Amino acid sequence: MKKRFKYKHKAFISYKHSNISRTQAIALESSLKRYAKPFLKPPISIFRDEKQMVASNNLDKLIKDGLKSSEYLLFLAEKSAAESVWVQDEIKYWCDDLKRLDKFIIVHVADTIDFNMDKKILDWKKTNALPKNVLEKHLKTIPLFIDLTWAKTENQRDLNNIQYKGIINNLTARFRNLTPEKINDEEILAHRKNNRLAQITIFVIVLLSFVAIGFAIYAKKQEREANASKMLTHAYVQQLEELMDDLETKNEKIKEQMKKLEELENEKESKKLEIEKLEEEKNKEIKNAKNEIEAREILKKYKIKIEKENEIREKRIQELEKEKTEDVEKILYGLDWIEKDLETKEILLFDGLARAKRNSKWGYVNKKGIVIIDCKFDKAERFKNGVALVEKNTRFAMIDKLGKPTTDWLDRIYRFVDGISKVKKDKKYGFINDKGKLITKIKYNYTYEFSGGFGIIRKGRKHAFVNKKGKQISKWYDNIFNFSDGMAKVQKNKKFGFINEKGRVIVPIIYSGATSFKNGKAKVKALGITFFINKKGKKVK
Repeated sequence: MKKRFKYKHKAFISYKHSNISRTQAIALESSLKRYAKPFLKPPISIFRDEKQMVASNNLDKLIKDGLKSSEYLLFLAEKSAAESVWVQDEIKYWCDDLKRLDKFIIVHVADTIDFNMDKKILDWKKTNALPKNVLEKHLKTIPLFIDLTWAKTENQRDLNNIQYKGIINNLTARFRNLTPEKINDEEILAHRKNNRLAQITIFVIVLLSFVAIGFAIYAKKQEREANASKMLTHAYVQQLEELMDDLETKNEKIKEQMKKLEELENEKESKKLEIEKLEEEKNKEIKNAKNEIEAREILKKYKIKIEKENEIREKRIQELEKEKTEDVEKILYGLDWIEKDLETKEILLFDGLARAKRNSKWGYVNKKGIVIIDCKFDKAERFKNGVALVEKNTRFAMIDKLGKPTTDWLDRIYRFVDGISKVKKDKKYGFINDKGKLITKIKYNYTYEFSGGFGIIRKGRKHAFVNKKGKQISKWYDNIFNFSDGMAKVQKNKKFGFINEKGRVIVPIIYSGATSFKNGKAKVKALGITFFINKKGKKVK
């Protein structure tokens, strides 16, 4: 059996390098390569010469090789192509030398090709788009023929055009020796696969873009952090230099203050000597007194003098002590006030920090009086459990010992009960613990203070209990009351009952009235009769 020759090119496009034929040739080549292309396989090869060469007695070797290695010849028929010696040589070589007239396809793009349908032959008198001198002897019947004279615009020469697509479909079917229906199905399948591949490609590109953006953001962040660290280091060095200058200035002031204190001590000693001198004068005069009455008068006179001098001395000492303390604090710490023990005068620490004021603003210092949290708050509470409540610009927050807020800035933080405080933000309520952490979201219409380890939340007109972890432990009721004796009264549909601390209904919600439990009993009312029940809901005396 003779082995079938495998061609390098599926088709050779022969055309005149005019505007009409060239645009048709480019569109035809592109469409044939793309149409019904098997997935992940290369497109068919189409030979289309782009060189514009002068005709000669012999075909160029490249053209001959292209014709030899092509299975089909597509001739783009128009008058200028028919008159082209070069195109004529290509057709002549195909028909006379290669003898492949059965694979010769005429693609009519312009001018005239006329057929005598009665005789089923070409009417050469009316035909000017074909080279008569070359083809007349070969075309004894109507040849393979495609009409593209109507495809004058780019949109008409596009695969989205149904008529053009049909022509490409039929050509591809002939090239691949399949039916047009089969090729059409393959095109639909290829289109779907290509769309899917395009979607996957877009997804991968988007994903890689996000990854690239993420890396870029991370790199930028690292760069910013490095720059910030550099700037911070520079700022620290500058701040340290300023601090050293400030300490030197303060040191000079402290020396002056110590000198002043020494002078004050000398002044105290001088006052003491004055009083001692008065005592000596008093004793001398009493010794020289003539009688007892005169001695008493002298004693009385000096007693008044000494008491007055002592009073002046004590008052001056207090003034000097106050002046000494205030001056030292202002010189050393630059503060107006530090919270101290009233008796020992030592800095009063809570969780290692004490409150302080500067220019009417509150902050915190350590045991040495060094400012740890800057004085910038309108109000500040003492530290407890590592956090403190502060107010700034009518907003409230809990801060840690570095001054960093552990909560958002809130409209209100209420008093802590059982280590829990209700909070308010944007007209919604929630709870935080005494470590400054939210235990519920701030989403309720209202919350009630904790009592007995449980708080009440309200959503619309319904109420429920939450525990200290913020977990809702009961269903929603019309009304609920604080736990008492391990039981809480609840109301639903105007009836009362009781739940335990796990939120379970222990006493059915059937009573028209009820009081809270006390000493294991509660008073209830049913059908107009009032009586006591125990924690199991049983009637007792």
